[in-house]
Amino acid sequence: MRHSFQLLFHDFVDSNSSFVVFLHHNADMDAFASAVGFQSYVNAMGKSAFIFADSLNENVQNAMKNLPEVKIQQDETMLAEILSKNESIGVILLDVGDYSQLGFLEPYLQSTHHECLIIDHHNESWKEDSHGLNVSHILDPASTSTSEIISTLLISSNYEIPPNIATLLLAGIISDSQRFLRASSQTFAVVQELLVAGGDYGHAMLLCKKEISYSEKIARLRSIQRAKIEAINNIVLATSFVSSFESSAARALLVAGADIAFVAAIKEDEIRGSARVRNGLVELFDMQRILEKLGNEFQGRGGGHSGAAGINIPHSGTKQEKRELMWLLIKRFREIVQELATSNNLS
Repeated sequence: MRHSFQLLFHDFVDSNSSFVVFLHHNADMDAFASAVGFQSYVNAMGKSAFIFADSLNENVQNAMKNLPEVKIQQDETMLAEILSKNESIGVILLDVGDYSQLGFLEPYLQSTHHECLIIDHHNESWKEDSHGLNVSHILDPASTSTSEIISTLLISSNYEIPPNIATLLLAGIISDSQRFLRASSQTFAVVQELLVAGGDYGHAMLLCKKEISYSEKIARLRSIQRAKIEAINNIVLATSFVSSFESSAARALLVAGADIAFVAAIKEDEIRGSARVRNGLVELFDMQRILEKLGNEFQGRGGGHSGAAGINIPHSGTKQEKRELMWLLIKRFREIVQELATSNNLS
């Protein structure tokens, strides 16, 4: 990690007396572990940190049952009261790919006058979009997870990470690295430090284990049932649509045999999409770049990882209008994949 990131982090912590932590909607284990790790660090310095999230995924909800001391806030009155104070309050966004992922938190961020720090591992494409805020960035796409970045920063601070926090950070890394399918020597060096700190690897693995709900099972099966399959030389492209769990459905298509998968879903006020590509094709078919391109074309936001990315397109039209937009989005995704295949002499 760059030395400048460490200096920026320490300056941010030193210059503020308390903190508000923002996580993305449906916050996952990586976001949760990062926030609790940061909170533990500033608490040890005699400072407070309040964690806010629009919603939490099932893994995090289960983990919190054994962590009664950890509170994730959703009280807007409380948030408004904290941000209205004139004292030095640092606002930190952890694992947030772009502002639209904040849910009900976004307007509060847009109106704050406090110093903001964004720590994320997805991409640097939104770095220029500061919305007029006093914002700094620690963006490291080379890291597998925000938990890896936070762990590195805490280790560089010579902070003695408590065993339970080390276990959570391990879970965050395991979860977002897809159980180390995406990992580097830096990742394993951080894992070693967390194990030395007392992190329980077995418990961390259990925290990442997810029981699939009935609704998610149905979404996966329907995505496979509805899938349109195309062959590009020896590459199998599968596209489909569901009403929910589009990310899980895209993963299911890959498990079922697709090399590249894209699944779209119509929501109340937006169209969402999730794309996946198997590891051996990441360099040729970068899902992050493809969905960033689609985000620009469809006046939405796209991004994520090279191997797994998502897109959100705001739309408040009729159901038929949304359906037509969804088909157009899927068609355009297929066209871009075909264009890339042609340019790489694969078609």
